[in-house]
Amino acid sequence: MSQPSDGHKYELWNGKIIVSAAGFYHGDLCAAVSEAIRAFVRLRKLGKICDGQTGFRLTHGFRRKTVLSPDVSFVSQARGEALVNRDKFFEGGPDLTVEVLLTTLFQIPPSALRAADAAKAPNAALAAVEAADDTRVATMKAGNREKLDGIFSDDLHYAHSTGEVDTKSSSIPKLTSGKTKYLNVDYEKRDFTFPVPGVALMTGRVHIRAVSGKTTNDNVLSFLAAWRLEKGQWRFLAWQSCRLPPKP
Repeated sequence: MSQPSDGHKYELWNGKIIVSAAGFYHGDLCAAVSEAIRAFVRLRKLGKICDGQTGFRLTHGFRRKTVLSPDVSFVSQARGEALVNRDKFFEGGPDLTVEVLLTTLFQIPPSALRAADAAKAPNAALAAVEAADDTRVATMKAGNREKLDGIFSDDLHYAHSTGEVDTKSSSIPKLTSGKTKYLNVDYEKRDFTFPVPGVALMTGRVHIRAVSGKTTNDNVLSFLAAWRLEKGQWRFLAWQSCRLPPKP
């Protein structure tokens, strides 16, 4: 499929060409997400990470074809090694895809775009987000409803390493009732990046010991989290984590 060199992204959907333009912030955020996932995948030799230029042919053999290019794609080691021609489209879908939608999860309010302190003083923004995360950890351990309501974004998406997903409305009752109790939250590594004004990505490793019901869980997790500046306050927007194997 020959594509014009006009700065737009072209995909083939059911035989029809669809066009989308990727702006600067979109590309920067895609790169940040790709870097975080690539670091995790490379360390464990799980497979390959591809950017939005990679085509995946989903309907090979049909008259009307579909070739899509997700913003970030993951292909397992086994499927990547079985690839015959690495210069052509990948036959089939990836094992994992990420599509960055700036109008949904990472919606940027006008107040964030005007936040000169975040844009012109990154050190101040970094200190503010670090302090907000320290407050979040202390508040989750204490189970204080009022403070949790203030630090959690209304759009919170909290994906646990078990696969269970909580929202703000489901997470706060668990923490305040004692159904879920965080005993220790100790960071082994915590880094922040600011892909767009008003949004901070947090990556790293953390040792968490928590009680859920009658079960005590003691795990080291690799995580990707997001913070968003809402009306001048950094609020906790998203969390995704996976368990790391015990050290030998």
